[in-house]
Amino acid sequence: EITKEYFLSNNFKIVSENNNSIIFTKGSVWKNMITMNPLNWKSKISIKLENFIVTAIFDIDPIHQIVTNKEIELWDSFIKNYTISIIEKKDMTSENLVKLKETKKSAYNFLMWIVILGILSIIPICIFADKTGLTVFPIGIIIAFGVYLHEKYNGK
Repeated sequence: EITKEYFLSNNFKIVSENNNSIIFTKGSVWKNMITMNPLNWKSKISIKLENFIVTAIFDIDPIHQIVTNKEIELWDSFIKNYTISIIEKKDMTSENLVKLKETKKSAYNFLMWIVILGILSIIPICIFADKTGLTVFPIGIIIAFGVYLHEKYNGK
């Protein structure tokens, strides 16, 4: 029951359940494109109970995401908090929400940097395109620089 409560309270859905195992899922490939909440990524959690030993397999698919250290830390914390909830029979909802809030703030900061860099790069891109006659500029460099700045100032 603790396992069910932990995942259902975090909006996971039960897709399979029997005497000694349960499988939860959440998210989809399409939702991954629009969510700012890593806990809403496409994921499948398989829990098995044998001889009083709980085995949990977390299959998280971050497709369409630029995964940051904060998002990895959130999932690590979520998994650790699941362990604590089982061992100590403690509700870890508030701890998960605090970590999620930190992660979302970091994601919005990252997005802000990308937008700022994009806006600041428009003038040089236009000048470069005008002077060279080229119409394509490697925007990936700007995004990579944004990722670098984000990780440097918000990562580990």
